[in-house]
Amino acid sequence: MGLKIYNCIICNKEMYKKESLLAHFLICSENCKQIRKSRFPKHITPKCVEYWIKKGLSESEARETISKIARKQSVRCVEYWLSKGFNQFEAEKKISEIQCGCSPRRVEHWVARGLSEEEAVTEVSKVQQKDAKKKLQKYSHEERQKQNSFSPKYWISKGMSESDAVNFCKTKSDNMSLPALIKKYGDKIGQEKYNEYCEYRRINYTLSGYIQKHGEEEGEKRWQKRFNNHQNSTAANQFFDILMNFIPAQYKVYRAFKNDSNNREYGIRDGDKYYFCDFVVPELNLCVEFYGDYWHCNPEKYSADFYHSRVKKTAEEIWRDDKTRIDAISRLRNFKIFIVWESNTERAIQTIKEEIQHAIKNKNQI
Repeated sequence: MGLKIYNCIICNKEMYKKESLLAHFLICSENCKQIRKSRFPKHITPKCVEYWIKKGLSESEARETISKIARKQSVRCVEYWLSKGFNQFEAEKKISEIQCGCSPRRVEHWVARGLSEEEAVTEVSKVQQKDAKKKLQKYSHEERQKQNSFSPKYWISKGMSESDAVNFCKTKSDNMSLPALIKKYGDKIGQEKYNEYCEYRRINYTLSGYIQKHGEEEGEKRWQKRFNNHQNSTAANQFFDILMNFIPAQYKVYRAFKNDSNNREYGIRDGDKYYFCDFVVPELNLCVEFYGDYWHCNPEKYSADFYHSRVKKTAEEIWRDDKTRIDAISRLRNFKIFIVWESNTERAIQTIKEEIQHAIKNKNQI
């Protein structure tokens, strides 16, 4: 069948369409479509505001009633599962499973499509990197903070004072503590949810959990790989490249380096924790830690009560965590540790260069 001339049933405009034996009711534009739609009487159903207004409800009450009906019919809403006999905790768990299966940002989504867990993690990483890249290109840092409900700037843009916004974000970031869960779900369900969260963290975030899940050898391997994926920043790599010029080739250097599986960070286990150092020369007892001013909250630039929206900690908490880590490295390996701040690299290079030369001289005298 060839093309045939038809006329729009609203404005009579000529259109070329494939010839068909079926009846044609052709519309040439969105405007004509709306005109045609307005000529038919509206079919009033319980999903329409007019239906409930005729029942005596106000417009706001009608919309609220429609929303409740819709929520009871949606498998992504708690009300649906509550009506099926589930309790609050079970309902939220069911919804979480459904959302995980539908989101390409979750491992469960890819596992359900036949991928192994490692392949699924890789796919999730690709999706996250792609989304992050788009966001970086589209929005400035300030705009991204205003879009993030975990950032004080988001709430400041909504009319909150700065101090109220910071305090609110602290409370919001603590939504998985036992008191927070009990407050939200009640004693019994809150305790159950907290226990489940602790068990999940134990299996997925500790060395003992990895060993329990994958066996001793494979668990240790996967646990280390979790940290070995880290890469230093561009500024850190540039600084360490300069240090490499002062170290003779016979000394092994450990540092994170992109696309080099044989060059990894130096790992130190402290009980159930595993720390990685930025730059280590074990034979020279040298360890260099490179701290970004923003990520580690340089005390010369940030006050102790500054709230880091990305890390979800105050500057004081970040400093305390850094000190715990440095103390553990010093205690377990007795390295001479240099902490280099991003804004003070030039001053640090000469000091570390002298230490390297001194360590090599002492090594040669032995």
